[in-house]
Amino acid sequence: MAGFFLCVVLAPAFYEGRHDRPARGQPSHGLAIRRSGGRVVGRLAAKAKRMPTLVRMLDRQTLAQSWRHWWNWDAPPVGPAWLQALWPLLYAMAVALGFTVLGMALLAPDDPAWQHASGWLQWYGRCLVVSLCVTLAILGVMRGARRLVGPARVRGLASGWRTLFFSGLSMLGVALGWPLGMALIGTDLRALAALDAHSPEARLQLLQAQIEPHFLFNTLATVHSLMGHDTDRAQRMLEHFIDYLRGALGQLREGQATVASELALAETYLALMAQRMDDRLRYQVQASDAARAQPLPPLLLQPLIENAIRHGLEPSLHGGQVLVQAHCEGRRLRLSVRDTGVGLHAPRRPGPAGQTGNGIALANIRERLATRYGTSATLQLLDAEPGTLAVLDLPCA
Repeated sequence: MAGFFLCVVLAPAFYEGRHDRPARGQPSHGLAIRRSGGRVVGRLAAKAKRMPTLVRMLDRQTLAQSWRHWWNWDAPPVGPAWLQALWPLLYAMAVALGFTVLGMALLAPDDPAWQHASGWLQWYGRCLVVSLCVTLAILGVMRGARRLVGPARVRGLASGWRTLFFSGLSMLGVALGWPLGMALIGTDLRALAALDAHSPEARLQLLQAQIEPHFLFNTLATVHSLMGHDTDRAQRMLEHFIDYLRGALGQLREGQATVASELALAETYLALMAQRMDDRLRYQVQASDAARAQPLPPLLLQPLIENAIRHGLEPSLHGGQVLVQAHCEGRRLRLSVRDTGVGLHAPRRPGPAGQTGNGIALANIRERLATRYGTSATLQLLDAEPGTLAVLDLPCA
């Protein structure tokens, strides 16, 4: 904008210098252009001196008078037009901040989204849209009533009638602006409702992420190889496999599990893997009664056990042991999966599509913990020497 302004101002000077052909005895083109440029600079300097600076436009008295005009019915307008348009925005921002803080105080204990900055920003944006619509509606109603009724007639009303008059205008503005603001943010809320409606599909995608293809293929391949010479062992593997799928699907349909159901699913999975790995896998599950009764998101513990076997025991020639524990320590629930495999510093085995390591599974668990518990739940991966220790620390219900 500034460059365009300079081009418009300086264009006549360049045009004059280009077409002014000097006669005999008159100054050359270069001198004429320099003189013309000097005149332009002088004109700009004179105009700049006459223009009010931003500091002078926004001194304390101007701000006070401008605010009084915006807030008061009778005060004349003061200051630039954009300053009068700025007051409704600032007022709406302050009101939106107040409602956001009130919402956090009322809803934060039950809604983990309020415990993150992203949740604050989302709800502040919604509150700002509604408060801005209400503020502009009230302002429009007030301005319209001022033109129709006139300040003199309003000043002639008794104090009680004047209060009723302005209260009625404010209520009318709220009645007009509130539905408009709710309609504008309704698109966002409807999108959230649609996301909730697709939660069964999301749970099925989660199941596909947990039951990895290599686990299915390897299990079925092992059963197929055993059918020819050890049908009893093949039958036991199929029974464990069916029990595992039934338990995983049941937890996802319910959307909520307990530590007891998660440990039962873990034992079924470990029994299935023990059949496949023969004597290379030994496992043990330990849990207190108080811990077993605690609620837990479904399939939260399962990826840690899969990683312990896939990245800890399977690369080891002699296998090892997996120990799963669950205990309550005060108001905290502690879940741990420890293996005696190759450890954290061993080379990671390649996963699907050439991916290595267990970072995707761990990132998925941390994201689910943040969504469900905010910052009150943690996942740690420690070097157990030998092997690896994964620890989930959650708040008790």
